[in-house]
Amino acid sequence: MDKFVEPIEDTATVAERVSKAIKEAHEAANVDDKLKLLEDAADILINNDQSAHLLDSFCEEMLEFVDNPQFTIKCFVVSFIQRACLRDPEVTKKAITTLSALLSIDRQYPGASRIIRRVIIACTNIYPSIIQWAVRKKTDLEAGACWEAFSILKGRILQLIDNDNEGVRTVTLKFLETIVLAQSPGPVRDDAASGMDTVTGCATQDTGTGCASQDTLTGGAAQDTL
Repeated sequence: MDKFVEPIEDTATVAERVSKAIKEAHEAANVDDKLKLLEDAADILINNDQSAHLLDSFCEEMLEFVDNPQFTIKCFVVSFIQRACLRDPEVTKKAITTLSALLSIDRQYPGASRIIRRVIIACTNIYPSIIQWAVRKKTDLEAGACWEAFSILKGRILQLIDNDNEGVRTVTLKFLETIVLAQSPGPVRDDAASGMDTVTGCATQDTGTGCASQDTLTGGAAQDTL
């Protein structure tokens, strides 16, 4: 008996599903509901869009949620950036400004240290693929400008190596380790940042919609001090 193969949705249908999820996320009053809808939209864009064209089309709409005051939503946006950049490094052109802004978030903001730590983890995970992309696109002026902006962000992250927050220091050291590995002679793997898992939440052990208070890293745990 032939195995049933579920038909692949056409681009218009997928786009409609994403648009509906984003619209409902804007309207949702409950944070958990908002996160669930955003996760649904992200999963469709990253896992169901074979061409990555929809990811490019809807990327800015997803990034707009960074203005939401809830730190869990900001964590989600960072998570989305990480996943999207690993799916298509071109997304970095649109996302680099958001990453830079979140790294500079007011330290008095509730959950600020978790957001900063999450930005560093995301940059650690995408760094190997971004550096390879920049090399491949060395004649692309936009890619060059993006890499320059990412290099500035890299420098700002490394300045946090003496941060008062132990968790921030830990992930900054891991970021430095990844830079060394990625820029060392020899083959560079996209998962060179294997000290940290690629995740969808605020911590490396994703809890689904929330932001866990602890990131599990190779060599120890990074506990937030809020």
